[in-house]
Amino acid sequence: KNANTNFLAENGNTLEFNLSGTSASKCELKIPANTSVRIAGDNLKMAVEKPKYDLDVTAQNGKINFLPDTAQKYKYDIRVKNGKVEQLESSQAKEAFKISIALQNGKVGRGEN
Repeated sequence: KNANTNFLAENGNTLEFNLSGTSASKCELKIPANTSVRIAGDNLKMAVEKPKYDLDVTAQNGKINFLPDTAQKYKYDIRVKNGKVEQLESSQAKEAFKISIALQNGKVGRGEN
């Protein structure tokens, strides 16, 4: 059961998903290009495929597979206190999409398709 009935909020050009307090959530999201997305939760398992948007993920525990779009540039800020982070090449280009991931425990990997 979802204790948090306000799990989605739109704030200008930003979509905010608060999955904290959910016992289980499974969804597939199609995010429009040039949007900003914030996702917060306790336990997350995500596959992020070829995003064309800024992404900010914060979770206590998580496993995130990231498949970059080779035609896009990304600037990564990935922080995992306890766990593993696979190497993702960050760009300093002004137009790079910002990918911020903060996990207390977990893994951020490079997904392959």
